[in-house]
Amino acid sequence: MLWGVLGGIAAAIVLAVIVLLLLARRAGRLYEVLFAADHLRELATSLKQAKAEALGAPVAPDRPVPRGGFVTSAALVILYTVSPDPSSAPGGGATEGRLAHTFSISHRRGWFASHAAAILAAYIARILGLKLSGFVFAVTKGRYLLVTLLDDANHAAYAGGAVEIPDNLAPLFTQARADAAQIRFKEIDAPQRVLPA
Repeated sequence: MLWGVLGGIAAAIVLAVIVLLLLARRAGRLYEVLFAADHLRELATSLKQAKAEALGAPVAPDRPVPRGGFVTSAALVILYTVSPDPSSAPGGGATEGRLAHTFSISHRRGWFASHAAAILAAYIARILGLKLSGFVFAVTKGRYLLVTLLDDANHAAYAGGAVEIPDNLAPLFTQARADAAQIRFKEIDAPQRVLPA
């Protein structure tokens, strides 16, 4: 009887290890695809278009995703919006005229690791020429949020600047991986709570 119980426990442990190995293997493939050279190029090109759309470029009326949004071949979903800073409303005590540039990053297949999101956040900032130090980072329900506030002058300079995509993205990606170490995502309960009041 004791051997039967021990055998059952051993079988359960082996099954748990197999499940964990399969999950780790699946996750490993996800990150291989997300950070593959072709996908990084696709992401850079899509970010360039998303910036133009978020800043007001025309979009096709039958477009399946919102203005400034896109889904990559690796099922990465990004939405880039530009809106008035909600904390700079009249009487709010904050500087008026700031614009919130918000990036929402998620994956169609669900959750992905915060370190991967941090690398993507740093990559986005580098591709678009934004300073990482100006961002607030948050996560809510599997969606990673990056928000930076730009005053009128900085917004105008950023909006007028071209997005240059280098032929070789490897050095830029290496820099983004190093930058990711300084990014920490704050857990929030609602996207509206990203910026301090």
